[in-house]
Amino acid sequence: MFRVHGLSVVFGLLACSVFFAGCGPNAESVDDAQNRIQELKDKGVPDSELSSAKVLLSQVEGAIRSGSTQNAGRLYDSAIVMISEAESLYAKRMEELAPRLKTMRAEIEEKAASLEGLHKEPVNQYFTSIDTLMEKQWLLQAHQQMQKLDSLVPSLLAQQEQAEELRPKARGVWARTDRDGNAVRKEKFIMNKDGTLTTTESKKGQSSEYLKEDWAFTSFGTWQLKGDTVYFLIEREKCNKQTFWNKKNGSWVKSTQPTYDSTITDGSKDRFVSWEYLKTNYRKR
Repeated sequence: MFRVHGLSVVFGLLACSVFFAGCGPNAESVDDAQNRIQELKDKGVPDSELSSAKVLLSQVEGAIRSGSTQNAGRLYDSAIVMISEAESLYAKRMEELAPRLKTMRAEIEEKAASLEGLHKEPVNQYFTSIDTLMEKQWLLQAHQQMQKLDSLVPSLLAQQEQAEELRPKARGVWARTDRDGNAVRKEKFIMNKDGTLTTTESKKGQSSEYLKEDWAFTSFGTWQLKGDTVYFLIEREKCNKQTFWNKKNGSWVKSTQPTYDSTITDGSKDRFVSWEYLKTNYRKR
């Protein structure tokens, strides 16, 4: 009788253990809950609305490690309720936000309709980013970007007005001549009325005790103004000559590099100069 009773107790304890192990959370269910939180975070839900659920899940993991199945289950249930509430709140916000984003876009497009060239580029870049976010249904982040763009448009309009005022003053031929040791360096910008650009740079003479130079480059492209900054967008660079002499053991050793005429497509030769710097350091012809 005693042996039968003992076996009954053992089987009863095993059944109880299996019951709680089956009903309590495990590592996989905690991972699933954490993934739901991460999805909400990726969609733009602020950490402040998710932090309590994250703390509870951390406590669940601790309870599982300590074997406190009942406590783990209670904490897990509370975390899941919080996550579900956050998901429901997010879904409600999306229903309200989608038409609002459509209205905001139309309003911004109307405000920015007169922007052109470099002043229009930031608007296009923002809209590209916003479209990507909306395709992912990350509407909260899309809304944040839309708000930033809306606040940027007045500044872009002011910059464009400033650029239009400076454009006639910037147009023309600007040049400067400098000395580098006994070498003469010349630079010239030709900014045409149609927006085309030609620049020339050259240097000739002994620039240091051990170096003589004789080189010249001509570049072609377009020029644009953004606010009070002049941008030179280079599409082609031509090396007319590049010869160097290095002094070695008291003698000048000549080195002639090949010339070239290259198309530039990656913007690597683009440059910019402020209007103040241009008029201070270059002479208009």
